[in-house]
Amino acid sequence: MGYQFTLTLNRKISDDESAVLREAGCGGASISTVPYPTGADPDLVVTQFDFDDAASPTLEAAITTALEAVNVVPDLSVATFSAPAQPNGMPPDEDDEWSDLDAPPAGNGAAVVAGTVEPSDDSESPAAGESKE
Repeated sequence: MGYQFTLTLNRKISDDESAVLREAGCGGASISTVPYPTGADPDLVVTQFDFDDAASPTLEAAITTALEAVNVVPDLSVATFSAPAQPNGMPPDEDDEWSDLDAPPAGNGAAVVAGTVEPSDDSESPAAGESKE
């Protein structure tokens, strides 16, 4: 299981356009036709792509690839986007039965900044309401 999301397009696409989209980065998506999401016109049917992208390193990368593919076809755009809850990228919780879905954080091995907070010397600061001369 990978990153899951749905793109509903602004219109129904042709078989040729479907082939172009699959080649441009939507190859792993399931394609269906659905009524336009607003329901304003029940006769308006559009194309919907359901993605389950296990190849992309992040959800952002998966979505970007899909959106760039849609831009390849003239006069085609995304009408709606939806996504269920995704793996959060946090370290797996040992008690979490879904821990196999949690990818490790991207910053493993990154430097950690450490320091010490020292109290300020308030003896030279004026008391509330006083001015320092």
